[in-house]
Amino acid sequence: MKRSELLREIKPFVLRWLARAYSDAEMSDPPSDAELDGAFGIPAEVGAGFTAVLDDGGAGTAVYLVASDGVKWWYVAMTEAV
Repeated sequence: MKRSELLREIKPFVLRWLARAYSDAEMSDPPSDAELDGAFGIPAEVGAGFTAVLDDGGAGTAVYLVASDGVKWWYVAMTEAV
């Protein structure tokens, strides 16, 4: 398979992964399981090892690192660097 053909084949998967790696959806503080499901899909769909950045409402005031173990969501609140 030529390189261009390979890139054409994997591009949809790469774009889907990149598109799901960030959300600026409105969330509670902290985000609920249901809100994370709505923003990224359920953990079983995104799979173990999925990670994303969540910028609550796109305001840059509450930002989380979100991860899935394939069963549940996990998150860490991030602190702005000054």
